[in-house]
This record gives sequence, structure tokens and C-alpha cells, in this order.
Amino acid sequence: MTDDSDSTRSTDEQYENHLPSDSVLAGLRDAAILLATTDPAAGSGEDLAPVGGRLADAAVVGLGEATHGTREFFQLKHRLLQELVVEHGVRAFAMEANLPEAMALDDYVAHGEGDPRDPRDALAGVYFWTWQVESVLAMIEWLREFNADRPREDRVRVFGFDAQYTRGAVARLREHFGRVDPDFRSAVDDDLDVLDDEGEPPTQDEHVDERLAAVDRVVPRLREHLAANRGAHVAATSAVAAERADRYVAVLEQAVDYAAALDDIDDDGGDGDESDDDALERLVRMRDGAMADNVAWIREHTGADTLVLWAHDGHLNRVEQSVVGTDASAPSLGAHLADRHGDDYYALGFSFGRGTFQAMSEGADGEYALREQRVDGPVAGTFDAAMHALDEPLAVLDLRAANADDRAGDWLAQPRAQFRTGGTYDTDDPTDQLVEYAYADAFDGVCFVAETTRARPLDGVDAVADDGEDSAGQ
Repeated sequence: MTDDSDSTRSTDEQYENHLPSDSVLAGLRDAAILLATTDPAAGSGEDLAPVGGRLADAAVVGLGEATHGTREFFQLKHRLLQELVVEHGVRAFAMEANLPEAMALDDYVAHGEGDPRDPRDALAGVYFWTWQVESVLAMIEWLREFNADRPREDRVRVFGFDAQYTRGAVARLREHFGRVDPDFRSAVDDDLDVLDDEGEPPTQDEHVDERLAAVDRVVPRLREHLAANRGAHVAATSAVAAERADRYVAVLEQAVDYAAALDDIDDDGGDGDESDDDALERLVRMRDGAMADNVAWIREHTGADTLVLWAHDGHLNRVEQSVVGTDASAPSLGAHLADRHGDDYYALGFSFGRGTFQAMSEGADGEYALREQRVDGPVAGTFDAAMHALDEPLAVLDLRAANADDRAGDWLAQPRAQFRTGGTYDTDDPTDQLVEYAYADAFDGVCFVAETTRARPLDGVDAVADDGEDSAGQ
């Protein structure tokens, strides 16, 4: 994309014709909490206290993002996490990353294990280039610094809640059984070999049928053995290690099922009479449902009063995950959380006016790579454009307050388009990336950043062309 792209610029006349009424804008403005900065180095402040107070009352907080590559989104989420940790005693945090692999982040943050380059290795080990950026590394380093010299029971713990890969679960189970029962490990090693996807994206899995057969063979054996020998395993390791082994088995099953559903779409758009949209809906339902189960496990495993989640808006909104460009949608992770927790789940979405972000796209040379993308202004008629019209550089819209305001409530109850993209951006026209939300139902708050910049990749990060991350939207 270029700076002078006509397709990404909305004129003043377009804005005037599509903006909500002055009364609606006044209602939105009165419900907006103005922030001073996204910079986490600013720490706590009077500007952040009202937001932190709202989030801290929730059992689960979802910190979203409208793109997977916006520096200011990541910085602001870091700052919000700091506020919750320092001022409200939050001690559990989880990211949109594969659950077993993310344990390396917890090892670094909670236990101080490894040398200074470990967080880079750990971020690389969760596969997604989206998190291999300076702003996420800064957050991980801050968490480690916060935990230093604190009692173990008072340290922030870090988890992942996704399940797209089997490699981490296989490795962790091999390590566990190698310590507590080497003979059993030998008995299941061949099946674990088959299940090991070697960290290859699920879209590139050529062994799905073999893995499905292996799951059917070995998962019941693993579960039966872990249950029957619980006491011995706890004595040889710990109750925590035994609980985690159970979860790694669940992730094996989740990841193989997801790869199989994705393979059906890649092959022929679905099984038998299943339509493309039905197959995509099945895929979304499977992945976000697995995420919800893993989040429930993390809350139980940690006993956290408040668990903070970091993921895309598509997953964390309270209604549904929609696949842009199709009619496919299914309950999102946030929909599951809203069902389970009601108002004790707080979904904080993100929106922006204009600027840059990073995503995978095809260049003029035909090469598919990670590139800077640009949107020169919000699309006329969108929620983004309405927030941009408030003329504030950085604000959090308190939707619970705005919904109760007669001036803005009806407007927010109607579906409103918003720009959203995940790991890929294969268009010069941002209108191709619009998704609709009835904001009164979908979010409890929305962070708006007027001007954004690209997230800064860590040195040596080399994005893969197909990481499976965007296969179902985000």
C-alpha cells in the first residue's frame, strides 16, 4: 500500500454524511475516559485509575486488539496489565498462544530461569510472529522484574490458552513420563512420535489422518494411566505437574481435532454436503471452544480471583467470531466466557483512526511476507470514524455507561462496522476488512487510539508465510 492510496482515504464530506448525530457523539464523549499515554513506562496514574477499577472487579478480563501488529495496542495492554498487577493484586495472565509452549514464558517470568535471551527464545517457541515484537518483550521483562524477590505465591503467572500445535504437549508429556514412569513412556513413544507436528503450522499438516488415528489410540491410555497413578506421579513430581500433564493430553486432542477441521476446509471446503461457511463455522467453534476450556482450566489451576487475557477482538468479544469476507460465524471465546461469568467477564476491545500496523501480505514481487501496512483514515460510517470524530488521541469508551445513556444507547445497540484484521492483510481496500458488532452486546469498553504505528519486530524474527494463525479469522 502507498501513502496516496485513494481507497484508504475518507473525505471530510464523507465523514459529515456518515457520522452519528451530535447528540450521539455527546453521549459517547461523556462516557469516554481520556488517557495520557500508551507508554507503560508512565506506570500508574490518575488517568488509568478509573479503567483499572472497572477491570479489577471482573473474574476474567479480555484485553483485545483490532490488529495483530499495532505497537500502541500492545503498549496500552502492557500498561493496563501493570495497573492491575501493581494496584489491584492481579497475579494471573494468559495470552493467545499454545498452552504447553507458553509454559516457557512462565518459567522465565515466575521462576527467573534462563539467561537474558530466554524470553526471546520463549516468544519464538510459541510460533506466532505477532508476539515476537519489542513491546511484548518489554512486558515479559517487566513481569520478570516485578516477580523478582517476591514470594512464589505472590508472583504473576503466565499461561497460553490456544491449542493449534501438538509439539509442546508431546515434549512436556515425554518429560513427565520420563521422570515418573519410563516404561510407560516407552510404551507410548511411537504414538507420541506420530502426534508430534514438529511445530509446523496446521495448514501444512500432511499427516492429519495418522494423527487422528494416534489420538484415538493413545489419548485414552494416557488419561487412564494418569488417573490410575495419580498418587505416585504427585509424589515423584508435584500436584501441579500432575495437573499439567492432564491438560497436555487435552491439548493434544484439541490440536489434532483443529488440524483435521482445517484440513477439511483446505481439501474441499468441508466434508460431504457441508458448505464452505459451515466448515468455517465448525472450525471457529472448535478453536474458540477449546480456548474457553483452557481458560477455565487456568482459572482453576491458579485459583485466580481475576485472570487477564490477551488476544484478538475477534476472540474476546462477547458475541461471536466472524470470518471476514464470509457469512461464517460461531460463538467466540468471549461468548463462552460471558455465558459462564455474566457481568464478571469484561471485554475490552480496541479501535483506531489511522496509521500503520504489520501483517502478512503479498508484495509486488509475489513474495508473501511480513510487511508494514497503512490505513490513512477510518472508513466513513464505521464505529472507528465515530470515535475519531471525538478528536481525542487516546480514550477508553466505557460502554456500560454509554449504553445506559439515552443519547448513545440506541446507536450502540445497532450493528456498527469496524476495521479489523488478524495476521494477514491481502487487500488495498480497508472496507474489505470490516466486521459488524452491536457494541452494546459485544464489548464492555473500547480503547481508541487515533494514530498508530507498526509493532517493532525483534531482531532476527523471520515470519513464516502461513502460520495457521489467520485460518479462521484471527
